[in-house]
Amino acid sequence: MTSHIRTALAVLIWALAVQGHFMVTDVVSNQVNYVGYNLSDWSENYTPITPQWQPHRPFPYQHQVIFPMDYTYTAAETATQTQNPDIICGVNSTNGKMYIPAQAGKPLTFRWTQVGHQGPVLTYLANCHGACTTVDKTTLRFFKIDHAGYNPPTNKSYFDMESWGAGIVHQWDDSWTTVIPEDIAPGNYVVRHEIIGLQNQTPQFYPSCINLRVVGRGTAEPAGVLGTELYQSKDVMVISQLLKATPFVYDIPGPTIYGGAATATQTFVTATATSTGIA
Repeated sequence: MTSHIRTALAVLIWALAVQGHFMVTDVVSNQVNYVGYNLSDWSENYTPITPQWQPHRPFPYQHQVIFPMDYTYTAAETATQTQNPDIICGVNSTNGKMYIPAQAGKPLTFRWTQVGHQGPVLTYLANCHGACTTVDKTTLRFFKIDHAGYNPPTNKSYFDMESWGAGIVHQWDDSWTTVIPEDIAPGNYVVRHEIIGLQNQTPQFYPSCINLRVVGRGTAEPAGVLGTELYQSKDVMVISQLLKATPFVYDIPGPTIYGGAATATQTFVTATATSTGIA
C-alpha cells in the first residue's frame, strides 16, 4: 500500500469516526472572534495557548479532534448522585491558558463544528475567585444562565433536530448566543457551554469550558453547584428511555436558570477581528 493510499484511508477512517460529533471551536465577544482549537492539528500532543480548556482524549479517540463522552452512572455514583469530574469540562481536561474579555449584560456567541444530534443546549458560569488558569475544576460552582430543550414545531417529533435546543444551534449556522448576566460581580469566570446528545443508548455529553474576564458594575455572586453534582441519574435519560412514558415529556437537566439571567436573541454573528485572548 502506497503512502498516499494509507494517508487517504486514515483520513477516511477519521471522518467516519467523528461523523455527527461536534465541539466549540471559537467564541465571539464584542465582535472579536477568539480562536479555540485548531481543527487542522489533531495530534494527541496538541496543546493550544487559548482560553479554552483542553480535554485529553481517551483511547480509542486519542488521535481525533472530536469525541463524544458517553456517560453511564456507576452504582456508587447513582447512590451519591454525583458524577466523574470528566463531566465538568471534558475528559482529563486541563485549564485554559488565556482569557476572553466579556462585558456583563452583553452577548457571547459560541461557534460549534456541525451539530448533528438531538438534545438540549445549556450554558453555565462559575466564578474562579482568582485565576481560572490554575483553578481546580472540581471546586468550581456553576450557575445556569440559559438552556433550551424539547420544543417541537408543528408536525415535528422527538426524532427531528428542529425539535431540540441543538437544532436551534444548527439553524443559526452552528452557533449559540448567550448573555452574561448584567448584575454579576466582575472577575474571572469559567463559562461551561454544552450539548447533550440523546440519540444513543447512553447520553453523550459535549461540554466546552472557556475562561472569561468579566467587567461590569454588578455585585451579585450567585450560588452555584459543583460540576460533579449538576446532573442526577434521572436527569440524563435518552430518547429511547423517554419513549416508555406517555406522553413524551423532556425536562431539561441541571439546576434552574439564575434569576438575573437574560434571554438572548439568536442571530447570525459577524466578527470584525480575531484574537487568541488576553493574559
